[in-house]
Amino acid sequence: MELTFSLRRKEIVEGQPMVSEVQERWPALFSCEQISQEFCRITSKDLLESFRGSLDIYVPHLLRLYRARKGAFGQKMEDVLDALDEKTSDILTHRKTAALRGLPIFVRDDTSKFFLQCSVAGVDKGIARETATWSACDSSEDAAMRRRGLPPGEPPVHRGEDWRRSCIKRVMTKKMASDTEEQVIRDATVAILSVHEDDDALNAVNVAVVLEGAIILQDLPDLCTAFAYLFGLLYTMNIDYPKEMFYTFEAVQCIFFDLGSRCSQRIRSLRTKLQL
Repeated sequence: MELTFSLRRKEIVEGQPMVSEVQERWPALFSCEQISQEFCRITSKDLLESFRGSLDIYVPHLLRLYRARKGAFGQKMEDVLDALDEKTSDILTHRKTAALRGLPIFVRDDTSKFFLQCSVAGVDKGIARETATWSACDSSEDAAMRRRGLPPGEPPVHRGEDWRRSCIKRVMTKKMASDTEEQVIRDATVAILSVHEDDDALNAVNVAVVLEGAIILQDLPDLCTAFAYLFGLLYTMNIDYPKEMFYTFEAVQCIFFDLGSRCSQRIRSLRTKLQL
């Protein structure tokens, strides 16, 4: 990928192709490792280390700002902070997640089309549809399971959590809707998609990155990792920040990664507050 970097940058910057076209032309680019390497080729910065390092620095300051001014941001900020206060384990990860969920609220962006969510219960419906056709499947895997004594025609419920997670990934690839099944990924141009236990917005069991209505990366460990890779994709693909989340991504670029010499007054003000 390094040998073809200059050619790829020329095609992306000058041609401004769709993500699907770049995937077809350069499929190897769309892995976590290659996204990080491409970002480093362009910026000379380590994508994950830079982002995580900045989170370590700014999360305490961001949460302090959120709490000090939560009355000015309505119920959305209250919900983010209340969910964080209820956590009793893995506090550091939940604090980072809360900081990222609160950032667009603080800079007055609109997250309604960005943070997409689905409960595990909703995905289980998809899993049920997956297993409903199991008895009709004549794959070698199913045949092998029958030889091990699983009665024909019964869904393989004993496969356990690993099998269930693999089903979640298959269902996510086909369709991922909100709990009302009214929003699917094809409606999202830039988004992070999370599968949650019940209604717990800070406890995701699967996180995916969505671009142009398609899942680009999935099975990411947490929102922070997904946010880093999404930013890396936007930057390396030369994609404009969505207008609904412009100030959030500008803050990530200018404050978290220290890229670019100019930023809006809104983000300059935020950076000043974080330095106090």
